[in-house]
Amino acid sequence: MFAVVGLMLGMLLAQPETQNYHWPLDIAPQLTSSFAEYRSGRFHAGIDLRTGGIGPAVYAANDGYVSRIMCSPWGYGKAIYLQLADGNIAVYAHLDDYFPELRDHIRREQHQRQAYVVDLEFEPHQFPIHRGQHIAAAGMTGIGAPHLHYELRDSQQRPVNPRLLGLSWPDNIRPQVNQVLVVPREGLGTVNGDFLPVILEATNRGSGQYTTEPIRVSGEIGFGLDVVDPGTGGYRLGVHRMRLLADGNEHFRMQHDILDYDHNRNGVVCYHPFYLDKGRFLLLWRWPGNMTPSYSYSPEKGWLNVDSLTSNAVVIEINDFHENTATLTIPIQRETVPASFSPGISSQSGEVTYTVYGNALLVSVVFPEQEEIAPQLLIETAAGIENNAFVRVNDTTWRATFRPTLSEKYDLNVNHPRINSEAPQTIAAFVRSDTSRKFTLHNVEIEAASDSPHGVLFVGVEPVSRGTSSALYPLGDAWRIWPAQSPVDTPVTLRFPLPSDYENSDRVDMYRRRGNSYSRESAVIEDNQLVIRTRQLGTYQAMEDRTSPQVSDILPTQGYHAQTRRPHIRATVSDAGSGIANWRVTCSGEWLLVKYDPDHSRIEWERDHELPSGSQTILFEVTDGAGNVSRIERTVVVP
Repeated sequence: MFAVVGLMLGMLLAQPETQNYHWPLDIAPQLTSSFAEYRSGRFHAGIDLRTGGIGPAVYAANDGYVSRIMCSPWGYGKAIYLQLADGNIAVYAHLDDYFPELRDHIRREQHQRQAYVVDLEFEPHQFPIHRGQHIAAAGMTGIGAPHLHYELRDSQQRPVNPRLLGLSWPDNIRPQVNQVLVVPREGLGTVNGDFLPVILEATNRGSGQYTTEPIRVSGEIGFGLDVVDPGTGGYRLGVHRMRLLADGNEHFRMQHDILDYDHNRNGVVCYHPFYLDKGRFLLLWRWPGNMTPSYSYSPEKGWLNVDSLTSNAVVIEINDFHENTATLTIPIQRETVPASFSPGISSQSGEVTYTVYGNALLVSVVFPEQEEIAPQLLIETAAGIENNAFVRVNDTTWRATFRPTLSEKYDLNVNHPRINSEAPQTIAAFVRSDTSRKFTLHNVEIEAASDSPHGVLFVGVEPVSRGTSSALYPLGDAWRIWPAQSPVDTPVTLRFPLPSDYENSDRVDMYRRRGNSYSRESAVIEDNQLVIRTRQLGTYQAMEDRTSPQVSDILPTQGYHAQTRRPHIRATVSDAGSGIANWRVTCSGEWLLVKYDPDHSRIEWERDHELPSGSQTILFEVTDGAGNVSRIERTVVVP
């Protein structure tokens, strides 16, 4: 697969920069986001352009036709897709408006369907477009501040680095390296005498040259960089390419030239998922199951065996999309493990912790004093008991690495004279390419497909105290399903016991804790269980949303005498529980085209036609994700 993708990318790279597409805006080019930047587990598929506000004209890249439009409060908001004559596709998103003929057609469809949200496709003859034609107005629909999302795709709908198609913008600033993550391969390498990753600060030596302090390594290690490309106006953009050089040769390359929507969520393992709270470390090795084309250039997986190197440093070369270059040099010193440690036997009990930071489980035993007696890790399955060895990494700490080869439920016990006897730590491990399996832990059933794990997916379940929410009613038990940072490819299925203390089962869902708030995971009830499919582990609680949405700041006021047959009709809407799911406004029974702006919690009539004269009843109906409805009427007199 990777060789084929690499060949296709090579052909694309060979195209000269002569496409000369019309720039989408008539203002000075300034990027606020670049191609393939990190976007919460996926990649940004285009570039974002500063518009300076709402309303600037948007122009067609080349001759072609409108092949598709979307109109939604979320995601791309209002978007236009142009099928270009050269076979490529241009996408313009977060628009404020479409050109008049297209706008009128969309509104007719919305009225016919009685739906603001539409996704329409067109034939070539319906809306032909010529190069440089004014096709839209820039806006801020969907998400965020005013800007234009501009995306170019090839004939196979794959987003393409716009620099390959001739687009250019001012950029003469080199990439900036902030931190380096040095990761020992699970059980096969060490960093500074330990099996844990180490974060190094990068020192800027000037002229794009960066260094770190020396690091002691052995075996196989990998690197990740917290790196940005400073843009004009203070924006922090992403980089185009990183190359890992060892003994003067390219060992691994990551290069953003083409994306694939089928695998865009593999972005979750292009940045180290377990260290996102420390920095966005773009990886220079290929995580298992990572099919992103950006990681298809090197036949090797990217792990570097430092024991076979002759030089005392590794070098990472970083380029932005205009080939501005920075270079990072990491001095390395080779070490042998185990080293010699102080003798002594602790008189106090040790503490056991379980950590996942990749595709292995790291079991650590830490004593308050020197301890030279090695613990034993006993791993029990239905087939028997296996004994894993611990390695002493300093005077007081021992570690063992467990990387299963089969999907199974495991009981882990640490045996040592000064470890308090406790119930075993029970975990489920799902191994990629093994068969689909399901296991039950603490009354929670976890089912994973063969391609759900990115390598190995470890799952532990612990009952925790109930959560609290002003808008939601907690039901039954809460569970911490760890580790929350685990990357998941194909969603896993979680089945929770259905609590009995609900009022209306239709209003019950599972909610995942996010700091001090909760994120709804739509659940279905099957066999007295609440069932969800998710890519996100974490702390889950069954909750019932018994509160209807809030509707306030309503216009018109009761009995209002309008001065026009197109009065302003709007309201502020909010829901702190399951969230706003639907909205509907009618005038004496006639459906009105009303947009929803989730950023400002507002619904507003588009004023796209005149209301009937006389006394009219305006009915606002707002529904949340649990089906609770708020209905409010206002009477308006229309001239």
